[in-house]
Amino acid sequence: MKKELEKYKNDALSNADTEGVENKILTAIITEEQRQKWSTLLTENGIERTLKTDINPLKTVSIWRYAVGIAASILIVAGIWWTNSDNSSSVDTLTDRYLTDYFADPTTRSSTSSDNEAWATAKKAYSQHQFEIVAQNIEALPNPNDEQIFYKSLSYLYQKSPDFDKSSAGFTQLMQKNDNYSHEAQWYYALLLIKQHKTSEAISTLNEVIQKQNFYSKKAQELKNKIEK
Repeated sequence: MKKELEKYKNDALSNADTEGVENKILTAIITEEQRQKWSTLLTENGIERTLKTDINPLKTVSIWRYAVGIAASILIVAGIWWTNSDNSSSVDTLTDRYLTDYFADPTTRSSTSSDNEAWATAKKAYSQHQFEIVAQNIEALPNPNDEQIFYKSLSYLYQKSPDFDKSSAGFTQLMQKNDNYSHEAQWYYALLLIKQHKTSEAISTLNEVIQKQNFYSKKAQELKNKIEK
């Protein structure tokens, strides 16, 4: 129907097809609410007319041509918006799901971290999703190791008001080391870019994750496919 309306708007239909489109629209107006909506649409565009279900489209072609032209524009734009909005929502949903992968207690990931008081407090806070406390305590560490930098970066990303700059800085630091947590850091850096709506940079990073064929490559491919859909 959307293609028909576009052609109708541009006078690209035969007389028979034009009449068909007009009849489809009239047929759709079967309730008082729908008639009111069309009446409002026409009135807002300078046409004073009350629509009735028994309108003969052949007698009102000029009015309908104008009204349906407006409607076609609205539907076409709405269709584009709906497609983009629906895909954006799908990408956001998948991104948010992947972001929760590291909601687990940090102690399950490694036993190599120094167990001083600040780190112990940070781990406990992380298990309780108190991410502001996590970041504050890890920032207090004099020489944080890779695991601590990683969880600090995640915590900045997980906060109710994410600090994307600090999160990005931590992930970038780990990515440059190309050592412990570099794969995880690159994956979450890609998710961070998506949350910031930096699509081209996110796709570039996802491609790097895919090429490395690690644990996150399949997820990266799935997410990239969603973005490019």
